[in-house]
Amino acid sequence: MGKIQLFFKAVAVLLSVVTGFFGGLLPHRATRYYSPEEIERFSAVSEAAYPKGMIIAIGGKFDTDDTFRPILECSLAHVDKEHPHMLFVPTASYDEYTPNDGIITRFAAAGCETDVLLVSKESAQAAAEKLAWADIVYATGGSLKFLTENWSAKGVFEGADAVLQRGAVLMGSSSGAMCWADKGWDDTEPDTFRIVHHGPFFVGMGPGFAYYDCAGLLPFCLVPH
Repeated sequence: MGKIQLFFKAVAVLLSVVTGFFGGLLPHRATRYYSPEEIERFSAVSEAAYPKGMIIAIGGKFDTDDTFRPILECSLAHVDKEHPHMLFVPTASYDEYTPNDGIITRFAAAGCETDVLLVSKESAQAAAEKLAWADIVYATGGSLKFLTENWSAKGVFEGADAVLQRGAVLMGSSSGAMCWADKGWDDTEPDTFRIVHHGPFFVGMGPGFAYYDCAGLLPFCLVPH
């Protein structure tokens, strides 16, 4: 690596450290972790509001049968039915999916009846009916912006509240985890000039981040990765 490349890499690393330090002082820094006291308080609020339901928020790295099995078993144990109804909601994936999607097939193999809700392509009434049918709702990862726009338009946030109130399970990964909280923070805005932290540090164009209002079933902003 030449001297010029080393110089610019050093500058990029320094800028990353400096912006990360001062960014940590900002009141809405997304990488801020909650204290044990805050977690206890948030948990008490959620348990009081939804004493019967369960939310399983997944960050990632659960792609194999072995890693997903404990999550699946936890949801089935909570529902405690012989043939639970599992509703697959791929809104954040722009409502694109395949019938043999691994999530669907795993729940089907475990004895669940399965259905799919394509929020952007179905009516608000159809969304409400499918949510009322579901014992387990699984939301996929993808664009939180697309999810919030369509869920707001079709009343899915209100439907999710009713699902949790009656004791069902809401779950999902990435955007499918953030969507249950008060807010999510996702990189679905237009590219902007910033320090990019994926892989080697560099200064350049990268997806813009923004907060999105979500279901509000958990009283905090959730960033699961």
